[in-house]
Amino acid sequence: MINYIKNSKKIQPLLVILIALIPIISCGQLKPTAKSNIEPGPKLLLTDDLTSISFTVGKVNGPVCFFIHGGPGQGSATFQHLMDKELADCLTMVYIDQRGSGRSGKAQTEGYGLERVIKDINEVRKVLEIEKVYLLAHSFGGVLAVNYAQKYPEHVQGLILASSTLHFANKETALERIKYTKELLQQPQEDFSQLDNLQLAMKDREVRKELGKKSLSYKLLTNNPETLDIITKADTSSAREGEYGLHMMASLYDTAAANIYKDYHKDYTLITKNIKAPTLVIAGNADYSVGVNHYKKFHFPNQETVVLDGGQFLFIDQKQKFTEAICNFIKEKK
Repeated sequence: MINYIKNSKKIQPLLVILIALIPIISCGQLKPTAKSNIEPGPKLLLTDDLTSISFTVGKVNGPVCFFIHGGPGQGSATFQHLMDKELADCLTMVYIDQRGSGRSGKAQTEGYGLERVIKDINEVRKVLEIEKVYLLAHSFGGVLAVNYAQKYPEHVQGLILASSTLHFANKETALERIKYTKELLQQPQEDFSQLDNLQLAMKDREVRKELGKKSLSYKLLTNNPETLDIITKADTSSAREGEYGLHMMASLYDTAAANIYKDYHKDYTLITKNIKAPTLVIAGNADYSVGVNHYKKFHFPNQETVVLDGGQFLFIDQKQKFTEAICNFIKEKK
């Protein structure tokens, strides 16, 4: 059984214990209606494996759009804080914190497998009684969004992939990032193409640490150091869970963890040709986090692409153009 708390002002780590003290609605008792079960405010869903999933509904105005955050494990609060007002002009935003991320609780029994995380997203859709939603994915969230679209095509109105990767920690992006990092460090280039994934991940981490010592790490994400100050300030405005991210990062450097989470490391650009939902791709021409050219491997049949000057945080560096691209896309689909 899945339980749904309609309004939850603050998510606490021990909410599973306190859950009996709060009014809940059983998903099994909800009856689909023409009018969705959606009201603004913070809410909590208790999954069938007793994991608390926190999500917040913004201003009700326009089609419903689920924000699928990246990280992995980043949480949605930062994006909500920085973009909610702008996107409320054309969308009813729902900001979901994935299990083990942000304001959601740690996974209880079923872990952090890709299928389980996608199921959580669909359970949010069910309790809100929304037949079709847009998915706005950022960074690593792209992996989750396209897999949701593949599994539940009947429930996807459209995809918006913002600075997204569809191939987590892929070799091509790592090599591109190492090359750029060495340019920034003014070091001679080397050929690392023969390294296996684990060796390459270690080398990538090594050169990024050197970049950090020179206070240049921001260059991989944005050309404006003030952008990271904005992100940092927004990130520290609320406490967040990070276990999901720890599991995903372990899969980069540990063979056993990589095997457990192997589904996350597949190349999902290969399935884009089969996803027919209208898709907006927003990419940054200096995004060395997911790869400057990664978006060129996306081949959705109904795809629009907008390339902006900037990196991973286009919703800060190019806020107006970023917002316009999304709202224009939505208006065209009405």
